[in-house]
Amino acid sequence: MIELVIPSVIGLGLGSYLGNDLAKKGITAENALEKHQKTARIVFISLAGILTLLIIIDRSNISYYLPQVFPHILSLYIQAAFDNVLLSFGFFIFGLLFLLELSGLSSSKRRNQLLVGLGIITCCLSLLFYWFSPIVNDVGELRIVDGVVLQSTTVTCAPASIATLARLSGKHPAIDEKEVVKLTQTNRLGTNTLAEISAMEKLGLNPEYHYDFTLNELINRKQLALLHVKQRWLSQQFPHAVVLIDIDTEKEELILGNPLFGIEAKPFSELKDYWFGEVIFVS
Repeated sequence: MIELVIPSVIGLGLGSYLGNDLAKKGITAENALEKHQKTARIVFISLAGILTLLIIIDRSNISYYLPQVFPHILSLYIQAAFDNVLLSFGFFIFGLLFLLELSGLSSSKRRNQLLVGLGIITCCLSLLFYWFSPIVNDVGELRIVDGVVLQSTTVTCAPASIATLARLSGKHPAIDEKEVVKLTQTNRLGTNTLAEISAMEKLGLNPEYHYDFTLNELINRKQLALLHVKQRWLSQQFPHAVVLIDIDTEKEELILGNPLFGIEAKPFSELKDYWFGEVIFVS
């Protein structure tokens, strides 16, 4: 939770400082909008559109199909920081509006406008806190099928898969899903790649991350790994994490540990539409 409090306090502090500074210059939300109504509307719509687009790209893995705008490693850091940046931005707006309009509390009109504005922002921030809060307490009892740790929530595929890897490697034969969730800090929107790598490092699994990997390279390594894939389940498709347990070159199949149901054999022919090309090896 401290990871959410720090960016919130920073955003609130910066917004409050700017709001107080503008208020001293006689600027209020109302007169600023009157003078620059068209500009403010364009800025607001643009920000809302950009934030919505970033959320969709960040959470649906559409970025895999888009041109590479940033170096891949930078994209991973952007993905990892996105939640905190969004939360900080929300608190920045809250602090800015509150200090900007604080001097006008004696006016019932401005007071009511401020309360409505802060109420809307508070609702949005409450939702963000709900989505971004770690879900350690939501994780259920340990369930194992054929040596594969099953996920107990819809968003803990990565922690469950890391727990399976830790068990198979022999380094943590009794580890469960909840212990890994405490390391990854998985929230209601899932687990980012850097959090997966960090958790594996803390468990002594010596993770080795690659992207744009090929099937031939995977076969040559023939090593325990975490794969990022597109899972189809109950007529839906979503980003998912599975364990590469073995490769059967004679049958041309990957033997996977799927945290949804256990062991799965995936034919080589299906990998093009299944695997993103991202892999984290256990070295």
